[in-house]
Amino acid sequence: MNVWLQLVVSNIVVASLIALLAWQVGRSGRQATLAHVLWLAFFIKLITPPIVLLPIDVPEHWFPAAPAYTSTFSYLGSTSEPYLTAPLLAATPSIGSTRDTLASIYSSSLLTRFFNFWTCLSCLWFLGFTVIMIRGVTRFLRFHRLLLREGKHDEEASKFVQQLLAANHVSTRRCSPAARAIAGPQVLRLPMRVSPMLFGFGGRPVIVCPEQLWHAFSEQERHAFLAHETAHYCRRDHWVRWLEWFVTAAYWWFPGVYVARRQLQRHEEACCDAWAVRQLDSTPRHYAEALLRVVDFLSEHRVGIPRISSGMQPTDSLE
Repeated sequence: MNVWLQLVVSNIVVASLIALLAWQVGRSGRQATLAHVLWLAFFIKLITPPIVLLPIDVPEHWFPAAPAYTSTFSYLGSTSEPYLTAPLLAATPSIGSTRDTLASIYSSSLLTRFFNFWTCLSCLWFLGFTVIMIRGVTRFLRFHRLLLREGKHDEEASKFVQQLLAANHVSTRRCSPAARAIAGPQVLRLPMRVSPMLFGFGGRPVIVCPEQLWHAFSEQERHAFLAHETAHYCRRDHWVRWLEWFVTAAYWWFPGVYVARRQLQRHEEACCDAWAVRQLDSTPRHYAEALLRVVDFLSEHRVGIPRISSGMQPTDSLE
C-alpha cells in the first residue's frame, strides 16, 4: 500500500507542476497549441510510471497487522510448555474454552486488519472508478445505437468533409496519414435536439448535427460547422476524449482533473477554430457568426452532449 501511495503522490506532484506551466502559457489565449499539449501531458502523466518516486514515510500504525497469538499459544494442548505459567493455568478454566477465546480474539484482529482505513478508502476509490466506467460505456453504447437507428447520412456534407481533408493534405501537414485518406468521417443528421459533435471511437467517427440546426444554417454556416468538426477529426480529439474519461475515472477524487478537462477543451476549441478559418474562404467574422448560431441553439434548447465526444460547448468555452 505504501508503494501505491508513493506512485500516486509522485504522479500528482509532477502533473501539478505541468498544470501550473500550462495555466501560465494559456492565460493569454495566444498560445493555444502549446497550452493544449501541456494539458494533454497532464493527463498522460497521471497514468504513466512516475519520473521520480518521492519518499513518503507512512507510520506503521496506518497499516495494522494482526497480533501473533498463534506463536505464543500454539502449544495449549500440553501443560508442560514453558509458555504456560502457573498463574495462567490457574486462571484458565479449560483448554477448550481458552482455545475458543483465543480464536475469537484472533478473528477480531483479522477483521481489524482487513477493515482498516486504507482498505475502506481503496474500496471507495474502486466503487467510484467502477461507476464512472460503467456509466461512460453505457451512455456511449446507448448513443451509438441511437445513431444507427435515427441517424440520416448526408452524402453532400460528407463529400465536403472529404474535400477539406484532401485540401488539407496539399496545404498543410497537420493531419495524420490516416486522416488524409479519402474515407473521412461521415455526417449524420439526427431528428432530435442534441449538440453538434464529433462522436465515435477508432478510425471512423461520425459528425453529428441536429436536423433543426442543420436547416437553420446557411450554406456558409454549414461549411463553417463542418470545418470545425473536421478539425477535431484531424487532431484526433475523439481519442483525447477517451483518455480524459479514463483518467477522470481513475482520479475522480482529484479536483485538478476537472480543472484540466475544462482547460484542455478550451484550448482545443481555439485550435480547431484557427484550423477551420485557414481552410475556409470566409472571413473570421463570418466563421464566428456561424459558431454563435450554434451557441444560441445550445443555450436556447439546453441540449446535452455525451462525455466521450468532441462538440461545441456553451458560451463559457468561447473567447
